[in-house]
Amino acid sequence: MNYTAWAAEEYATPASDASLSFLKTIGANWVAILVTEYMDTKSATEIYADKVLTPSESSLIHVVQMAHSQGLNVMLKLHVDPKDGTWRGEIFPANIEAWFENYQGRVLHYIKLAESLGVELFCLGTELRSLSGKAFREYWERLISAVREIFTGPLVYAANWDEFQTVSFWDLLDYVGIDAYFPLSYTKTPSVEELLLAWVPWISLIETWQGEVGKPVIFAEVGYRSIDYAAREPWNWTIEGSYNPQAQANCYDAVFRAFWRRPWFAGLFFWNWQTNPAAGGSGDLGYTPQNKPAQEILRKFFGGEENPSSENLKKVTPCFWGASEEGKKRGEFCPVYERREVVHWEQSFLGKAAQSEFQNAKEV
Repeated sequence: MNYTAWAAEEYATPASDASLSFLKTIGANWVAILVTEYMDTKSATEIYADKVLTPSESSLIHVVQMAHSQGLNVMLKLHVDPKDGTWRGEIFPANIEAWFENYQGRVLHYIKLAESLGVELFCLGTELRSLSGKAFREYWERLISAVREIFTGPLVYAANWDEFQTVSFWDLLDYVGIDAYFPLSYTKTPSVEELLLAWVPWISLIETWQGEVGKPVIFAEVGYRSIDYAAREPWNWTIEGSYNPQAQANCYDAVFRAFWRRPWFAGLFFWNWQTNPAAGGSGDLGYTPQNKPAQEILRKFFGGEENPSSENLKKVTPCFWGASEEGKKRGEFCPVYERREVVHWEQSFLGKAAQSEFQNAKEV
């Protein structure tokens, strides 16, 4: 789970301790602790810890130690947000060299803290889509080299769902991170079966690409609001809608079933778990699963109550038709859905590149 706070001392409160402890009781074994730094505008070069909004160093120490005391592994995850409202994927500083120099300084600040606290995984950037391509590789090489001199644990970067194929430095990291807000359905309350079908082409795309990159994949974020049409634009936190906890729960269920046994898939962090143990609940339209039906889906899968066997996966998980020979042996052909259903989905959601690849898939 992504564990989130946007106040200096929020992670160090008794409420936060209680919320983190409860997260452990539903079977979670990892937590991504979020720390957000800020820029004044998308073109600024200065990156800074806001005295009010950024978790203080003492609160980060507290929450990491608290997580470890609960038996939770920790990923420390860095975000940078412009205060002018620009999405971080559209940051484009006026002085690229100065921005990366400042960014490296902020990363190294948290890397030293992570190493001293025994943090198990560090995410050194999130959704910096405008700054992660080939033109910027040299800056990332410099940053990652400096990080490796300090941090002995593995590294990941969290690419946006439409960015992961163009990140230029995966070879320098230990994991591929994807913020997996893939569009899946236009249905108000999509069934688990519909969502599993909707995952088919995305799984094919990710698996084919992963075979070329050769790094295990983590969903550094995946999340759904408890509203109607939750799977239509999962990334969009501004959409208005009616409370629909079942849509959220079905989306959670489908993610687990679609990726549970993928040999290249290393794990996921849902967005998000809040520091208030009473967060969420009936009427809440946000992403948290707390006190909603999705929380019980987490309990079932994290706690092992719902652990689909390979045989069950053949029955309920639609897998891509273009499977490798090894994939076929793992049961990665699924005869449940007719080709016309897949084509209808494909025409609705896929880009041209993915369509071309998926049209070559074979029916079983």
